[in-house]
Amino acid sequence: MVKGLIVVTYKEIKDDKKLAAYVAIAPATVEKYGGKFLCRGYPAILKENGQNERTTVALFDSLEVA
Repeated sequence: MVKGLIVVTYKEIKDDKKLAAYVAIAPATVEKYGGKFLCRGYPAILKENGQNERTTVALFDSLEVA
């Protein structure tokens, strides 16, 4: 079966408190649908024209679930 991925990038975060509230509830929501986070956060290093953006990648058992 084909796995499903959700990739989210945050070009700009305007309210750190709202982000913190989201980060607190997001794992339970992803887990509710059988997903797991592969990575969350900022890049460790930037190369070439890399952007310093928060990125989240979640893996699910299928595209339909994702």
